[in-house]
This record gives sequence, C-alpha cells and structure tokens, in this order.
Amino acid sequence: MSDKKKIGVGVISLGWMGRLHTRSYKAMAERFPELGAEVRLVVACDPIAQTQELATNALGFEKAVADYREVLSDPEVDVVSICSPNFLH
Repeated sequence: MSDKKKIGVGVISLGWMGRLHTRSYKAMAERFPELGAEVRLVVACDPIAQTQELATNALGFEKAVADYREVLSDPEVDVVSICSPNFLH
C-alpha cells in the first residue's frame, strides 16, 4: 500500500504548453521524490478530436474532453493547468 499523496491533474488545451505541463507532471515524482506525491493524469481538454486521442493514447490521461467545464467540475481533479492561449484565459 502506498502512502503517497495522490494528486489528480487536469490540463486544459494540449498545444505546446499543455504538452510541456503534462511532461512536467509526469516527471514530478522522479524529480521531487521528497514530496511523496503521485500524479494521476485524470483529464485533458482540447477541442480537436485527434488531440483528445493523443491525450489518452500517448500522453497517459485517463480521459479527454472538449469542454473545459468538465475538467473544472471533475471531482477527481485537484489541480488544473490552463494552457490555452492567453486571450482565452
């Protein structure tokens, strides 16, 4: 049984910055083992269907959606990275 804190992650928009945030979350346990945290890629949001497929098939997200509100309302998500272009924040 793991006593690590599980952190559920949501990422909104999987362009360059969203993919960078995703890689950083995936590397967190290795880079900062003293935190005792385990990151779980819960949900990614992107309006492009092919990018949603990439999120689950290649990046490791449990699910992908097109509407950002699904990320914000997901009870499994503890932190959200908003990686959409600045004018959409």
